[in-house]
This record gives sequence, structure tokens and C-alpha cells, in this order.
Amino acid sequence: MRLEKGFSLIEVMVSIVIAGVALLGLAGAQLKSLQFANNSFNYTVALVKGQNAIERMWSDLCYYEHINQNLLLINNPRIADLQPEDNRFVLKLSPDKYNDNINTPASERRDVRFTVSWEDKRIEDNSALNQITLVASYVHVPSSDCIP
Repeated sequence: MRLEKGFSLIEVMVSIVIAGVALLGLAGAQLKSLQFANNSFNYTVALVKGQNAIERMWSDLCYYEHINQNLLLINNPRIADLQPEDNRFVLKLSPDKYNDNINTPASERRDVRFTVSWEDKRIEDNSALNQITLVASYVHVPSSDCIP
């Protein structure tokens, strides 16, 4: 008489459970990967929007320095024009305090910090992962060089 050898039902069920747990782990890793890919896309778009704001500020540098007379940033109505059209991104401008020299008068400080942030509720720590900061240094434009 010949004995048939094969797998028992318990062995098959245990292997299915192990494979199921492994596949759930892979699905979780894939989900996190997609979340970070989406955040990376937002990072790239924010970087482009920040660079765009820097370039647009260059084109109106005479206005920011001379016509408004508010040291480039303070109470400047044209700052709102630099905001991205996409409402998901918020642009904040501030003088760059890290590059300020104590001996340099406030009227000579032209380093501007551009911070573009966005909201992604899937990532827990929104403060660090959901913003970029760019620093632009602008030159002094004499009022005689500004075309009215």
C-alpha cells in the first residue's frame, strides 16, 4: 500500500495567515510611500511658487524701495500680489534675521525670507515637512534709476 504525502489543512492555513500579514505590511509601506510622494510633489510646487515670488519682487524693486518707502516689506500693499494663485499654498515674507549684521542700518538690509507652506493632513508633523524657506538678497536701486 502506498501512502499519499501532502500538506495538512493546518499547514496551509498557517501559510495563508503568514502571507496575509506580509502583504498587509507591504500595503502599509506602499501607502506611506504614496503619501511622501504627494508631499514631495507639493514641496516642488512650493519651491517653484517661492522662486516665482522672488522673481516678481525683482521686477517691482523700485516700487518696494522708493515709492512705498517702507523698507521693502513693512505695510507694503503689493506683498499680496506675490501670493500664489493656488489657495493650497501660503506665502509669508519677513526680513532675514539670520543674515542681518548688527552694524548694518535697517534701511540697508535687503535680505528677504520667503516661506511657502501648505497643509497636508496625512502627515502628522505639519510644521517641518510642509514648508520651504528661501532667502533672497536684493540690491539697492537708487531712486534716479527708477522709471516713473
